[in-house]
Amino acid sequence: MAMTETRPAPPAPAEAVAEVVPSDPPGLAGWLMTSDHRRVGRMWIVVSLLFLLGGGVLGSLLGLERVQSGFDILDKGTFSQIYTLHGEVAVLLFLVPKLAFADVDEALLEEQTEAVEAS
Repeated sequence: MAMTETRPAPPAPAEAVAEVVPSDPPGLAGWLMTSDHRRVGRMWIVVSLLFLLGGGVLGSLLGLERVQSGFDILDKGTFSQIYTLHGEVAVLLFLVPKLAFADVDEALLEEQTEAVEAS
């Protein structure tokens, strides 16, 4: 004697529910309040380069001070403070963020190289 199994009918397909994804506000507010990892990475790199520029300006000011012995732009205390600030900006605000993304930069370089070789 054959045995058959009775299964319930499959449920009717549910209507596609559109997932509401909040979008970033337009303009500068959108860039500053974003959670998009690509935008955050770009901002990280831009800010790091801005600190490089600021450190370069401080270094140039220090170089101008040392050009001639009688050419005093800064007094002795201010020179020491700017020298320290220049070193801190160079190391902590430029090199550390840049080294944090060193592997990302290398991966991007490899992707670009592969794309050029493929074309």
